[in-house]
Amino acid sequence: MRHLVSQIEQQRAKSAPQRRGDFLLRMHPAPDRPSLIRLPYDKSILVGRLGMKPEILSRALGRLREVGVETQGKDLLVTDFDALKKFSGPELGD
Repeated sequence: MRHLVSQIEQQRAKSAPQRRGDFLLRMHPAPDRPSLIRLPYDKSILVGRLGMKPEILSRALGRLREVGVETQGKDLLVTDFDALKKFSGPELGD
């Protein structure tokens, strides 16, 4: 229940790129080097989970390029996790 409440708060308090960045951090929370992350499901499911429209997801991915996230289909290469953490903002509920 707390997890669901946190997800709802996150959707309301963070921008689309920040929600996407936070999602990536949850998938791979503390690496010390660049990492390749494969999305576990289709983008159509991801947009629903993150509470955004498909076109917003595309723009969010564009904004994440500025902080070291490169995309190729379902694969995302995160080159700077510190920049991504800073961009995504503090974890709600902390």
